[in-house]
Amino acid sequence: MDSLGLLNLSVHLFAAFIWIGSSSFLSLLWLPAVRRNVDPNSWEELLVGLGRRYLRWSWLAIEILVLTGIFNLLRVGVDSGFAFHPAFLRHLIGKLLIVLVMIGIQIGLSLAWMPRLARGRFGRTAERAVRRALVATSAGGAVALWVAMMLRR
Repeated sequence: MDSLGLLNLSVHLFAAFIWIGSSSFLSLLWLPAVRRNVDPNSWEELLVGLGRRYLRWSWLAIEILVLTGIFNLLRVGVDSGFAFHPAFLRHLIGKLLIVLVMIGIQIGLSLAWMPRLARGRFGRTAERAVRRALVATSAGGAVALWVAMMLRR
């Protein structure tokens, strides 16, 4: 792998870490611990502010992932004369389907669950939906990473 390819792969993995790592950290570690120690009014303000920051950074990470992923695929394609092995294609399609579902969840967070939480509607229900979406993103990211590692074989 040339240095440009290595740099691109590093940026791709870093963006994945930002998106998946932040959703994992928030949903599994930070939110449950802080929820117990903050009064309800401060909690809602904190959660909405944190949610906005998470969405801003996660969408940036998704954009970087798409761009670097396209470059990675083109680089592999050029190296192989675009004659991809069937197993490679199956794993790639599987990974892309998982990522599309994760992006769908991200759209739900951006357009439905976080706005409900910001408006104060549905209180605990909206909060649970946000947390479930973050957990689903974390789980999907773990599976996508596992499938991506199979691309190298």
